[in-house]
Amino acid sequence: MPIVALDFETPSQRRSSAYAVGLVVFDRCGIRYEWFSWLVPPESGDASAVTFLDHSGGQVIVPTPTVRRLAHTLWPILNGATIASHTTYDETVVNAISKEAAIPPPDVTWIDSCKVARQVWSDLPNYRLTTVCKFLNYRFCHHHPLEDARACSHIMRAAMHVTGWDCNALRGAFGKRRRRGGRAML
Repeated sequence: MPIVALDFETPSQRRSSAYAVGLVVFDRCGIRYEWFSWLVPPESGDASAVTFLDHSGGQVIVPTPTVRRLAHTLWPILNGATIASHTTYDETVVNAISKEAAIPPPDVTWIDSCKVARQVWSDLPNYRLTTVCKFLNYRFCHHHPLEDARACSHIMRAAMHVTGWDCNALRGAFGKRRRRGGRAML
């Protein structure tokens, strides 16, 4: 069963203020699927589209979900998944969005790629996403949620190759199951 790398970007300390999310579904062999979306934070009102310039200079209007709509749509899809994120920040964002949307967070198993990196490469000066990726010679554009999710998946896949683990071994060694309502299950 593959793992989902997840990354949210928030403009403030308020965790439910996410404005973008990136997902990367991967396994030991590579990336299977990627998804990125801009979001409309609750305080922005009901705007439902973002305008982009396409490659020919024309404008493209892209529907943009609200954070609440994202939770109601994405959480059921994530139920039962294993989610990887670099530190527990994104888990706290999921919980804050769930609270704001008045729905329980998805029933998932969380893996912190920072903890995985600490165990696999114990001599790094720190375990920030940029430091670990630099060590692994992986270049990315930090603070873009799809790029950060890709970087997290790269760390996890590199750890699998170094250790011989597969997705199930990672889940067993590092996974923390979060049941609906936020309780941790080991």
